[in-house]
Amino acid sequence: MSAKVPRNFRLLEELEKGEKGLGAEACSYGLAEGDDLLMSNWNGTILGPPHSVHENRIYSLKMHCGDDYPDKPPTIQFISEINLPCVNPRNGQVDPSKLPCLAQWKREYTMETVLIDLRRYMAHPAHKKIPQPAEGIALYRALLSTCRQIKVPASFNRGPVPPIKHIIRRQFRRNAHVTSGPLVVAALRVGYEAEELLHTATTGSGAAHSKILNLLRGVQAQGDAARLENAENPPLPAPPPKRIPEPYPGHTPVIEQRPLPKSQLTGRRQVPKLVSANLIPFMRFKKPQSEFLSRVLSDKIKLRQKRNDHLDRLGGLLDMGSWEQMWDEELGMAEGKHWSSATFSEKEGVENALEKASEANAVLAEKMLAIVDEEQRLADIEKREWLREKRKRYRQRKRERDEALKGELPKY
Repeated sequence: MSAKVPRNFRLLEELEKGEKGLGAEACSYGLAEGDDLLMSNWNGTILGPPHSVHENRIYSLKMHCGDDYPDKPPTIQFISEINLPCVNPRNGQVDPSKLPCLAQWKREYTMETVLIDLRRYMAHPAHKKIPQPAEGIALYRALLSTCRQIKVPASFNRGPVPPIKHIIRRQFRRNAHVTSGPLVVAALRVGYEAEELLHTATTGSGAAHSKILNLLRGVQAQGDAARLENAENPPLPAPPPKRIPEPYPGHTPVIEQRPLPKSQLTGRRQVPKLVSANLIPFMRFKKPQSEFLSRVLSDKIKLRQKRNDHLDRLGGLLDMGSWEQMWDEELGMAEGKHWSSATFSEKEGVENALEKASEANAVLAEKMLAIVDEEQRLADIEKREWLREKRKRYRQRKRERDEALKGELPKY
């Protein structure tokens, strides 16, 4: 019978293998604290398996090796948020009875064995399509959890919040509303690189720790320079709010004025064009169009969008009301009034308002089309009259020239 390798010797072997990267490329691990003489607390990282919902994700976790290790398995706890049957969703603790290598633990197994088995568990056909939490939230929590273990000199502190935590929060606030695919991918790539750097620093890497301090110096130097520049060159005062044009008092709508009689025209008749702005009809007489017309169109479009957004919210409330009603009926607590009755009535009101606005736009479009047709008819008549007058003047001038040539009129 071969002699058992003592706990510390075994952990030293695993530490050397992890620091040199001799294990699986998809997993990495190392000591959580470089001065941990008992080598009890470890950090681990798993790269999500391909062709699954975990692809391109990086999961961070903690591993604790007790005094009985390797005779007894380590305890595993996910730092990154993950949705797996073997992981407690509240605290990220891995249930040993549900993970094969922990349930059937052998002394020959290592922490790398656990990480590889967890990755295999993610890629299992029954687990690889389970919906996962938003990736940004998981990365954010992993970064905040890891940054607590980085020791930073007191000279870097500029407030009650630790400097690394402050930078992580600020960067995530800046990217909170980013929806562009390339920008999201770039932000996640930077986040994963930061998480890897922080994780490497927690394993006792002096180079990673120095790099973090240098980055902090650079960020704080930029902040100091910006504050100094703002103090020397205060920002310009904010421009006055843009005046929203209001309709003239007592002004008659164009639809009631047109078409104008010929006596009120100052030139040739300009036929308007019937145009639709997001299904809202209007007549365009010239370019650029009047700012008063722009205000009216903008108000109508905003009102319709507001109603559509309200309809979406009411649809979600109707679903919730239906679920509550089903639950009450299941428990025998259903009352006479349905949970969704008030929401349904409100939704009908909004839909009726949208339908009336659509009908009003259709009626308005018909009136405007009739005005455009009438303007075009009058323009054609006036053009024919103008051509008739032009030919008449031309014939008159020609007759006068002919008579002058015959000597009947004095020559000029």
